[in-house]
Amino acid sequence: MKKRLMKRRMLIVSLVMTLLLSSVLVLGGCGCSGSDKKESLNWPTSNLASLLPKPSQSKGKVSMDSESYLSVDVYGVSKEDYKSYVEDCKEKGFTVDYNSTDSSYSAKDQNGNSLMLYYSESEEEMSINLTSSSQVEKTKAANEKYKAEQEAKKQAEEAAKAEQAKQQAEEAAKAEQANQQQSNNAMQQANDAIQNYNDTVRQSKELVDSYSNLLDQVSKFQ
Repeated sequence: MKKRLMKRRMLIVSLVMTLLLSSVLVLGGCGCSGSDKKESLNWPTSNLASLLPKPSQSKGKVSMDSESYLSVDVYGVSKEDYKSYVEDCKEKGFTVDYNSTDSSYSAKDQNGNSLMLYYSESEEEMSINLTSSSQVEKTKAANEKYKAEQEAKKQAEEAAKAEQAKQQAEEAAKAEQANQQQSNNAMQQANDAIQNYNDTVRQSKELVDSYSNLLDQVSKFQ
């Protein structure tokens, strides 16, 4: 289950990279002008293009054709044409980890090349995006590096917070200890004051008793 989730995450990353590099893609279609839709489609002869079936439509535009990416927009595509092209891509081997909806299809071939198809029924446009396996691996490595950096950053922040909390706890303990010491000192001073008072009272009583004895002796001689 975990391995399947990782595959899905890498597929999502690949999709994001493809979308960023394929500037012609927007929601609801590529947003091409009317003049663009009149362009004749010259299907590329690159290695990536050779992995895919050539669309039957004659109108389209190649936005990117390199060793790493292929991005093509095809015009005048009906819903049935799109479904038929998806089936042709499956016959070419793009069936690994596939995901299909009414307007998109994503899959890899056995070599790890990643395909994304988008279809806009209202615009009758189909976008073809293919990422090489080497670029997929680079994207995967970059994603893992980014995740590792974010995890290290998170751990560093948590360690800093823990250290700060520890220092605050130590300072609070020292403050409590100081308050306790002050309280003990105040209690000792109070006890000393009481002891001094008791001593004073005792000494006063002794003086009174001595004075009384002296008066008694004086009275005997009179």
